[in-house]
Amino acid sequence: MPGAGWWPTGFRLRKAASDGRRLSLLGKMWRSGAMTRRFLMMASVAALLAGCAIVPSPPILAPAGAPLAELEPLYAAEAGRRELTIKVASNGCTTKADFAFYVERQGEAVTLAFGRRRLDGCQSLVAGHVELAFSYAELGLEPRDPVFLLNPLVAWPGL
Repeated sequence: MPGAGWWPTGFRLRKAASDGRRLSLLGKMWRSGAMTRRFLMMASVAALLAGCAIVPSPPILAPAGAPLAELEPLYAAEAGRRELTIKVASNGCTTKADFAFYVERQGEAVTLAFGRRRLDGCQSLVAGHVELAFSYAELGLEPRDPVFLLNPLVAWPGL
């Protein structure tokens, strides 16, 4: 074992007590306020930095080889009397103008697809969503037309 000068200042190896206590390398330093304050400061800084971290979620795409893989995943879609409302992911800046739609008619069947024109570049600490309403006139549809929505429907990942 190295000599007594080997241990850093403030550290002391205490012998095991006869009552079964363990060896302690920290000695009196842990019980002093310096180590507790230092630990508390480091833990506080780490917690603050962790709260500021934004981990982008990977984009949700259709399975490989599937048609229309670039369609925007929807959290919900609701057909109302005058409009079709979709719920999509948002970082706080998503607007209706950020979306394009495609309508295709084949006989009586009408298919509808939504895609993003622009990505939402806002930085948000929490995942968000926005509801966008498109009137049937805007989409070139009649309110009573049956519509097949092509976008994938996914579960809301937030709380």
